[in-house]
Amino acid sequence: MAHFIADIQGSRGPASRLGGRHISSHTRGWNAGVRVSGNTVGVNGEGGDAFHVYATGGSNGSGSERYIAIVREASDGYKVAFPGVADAIEQLRAEVDGNMPGEQAYRDGIAYALDTLEERLAR
Repeated sequence: MAHFIADIQGSRGPASRLGGRHISSHTRGWNAGVRVSGNTVGVNGEGGDAFHVYATGGSNGSGSERYIAIVREASDGYKVAFPGVADAIEQLRAEVDGNMPGEQAYRDGIAYALDTLEERLAR
């Protein structure tokens, strides 16, 4: 039974495809593209749906894929996470809290900016 549906519109009109526990698409130009892979999470899908987004080298295949984001089903709709961003924020916060030189007001300003960035990414 189909769980996922993918729709696409091109010069030859619309098309759609169904997927059970998994579906994948790759939309690309010659040198750049994006691949989205959707799957159910957990046994019998009780963990919800998750979509992984990758940047690709397009039809020429130049370069490797780069993981961009994950979109997960949530009780209030969906959540988006950007891998690596949380690690970078944590590393910067450690530098600000640790031995970062400069005035306290400067360090407080950077800490405030990191807090704001975390809040916006959590939406």
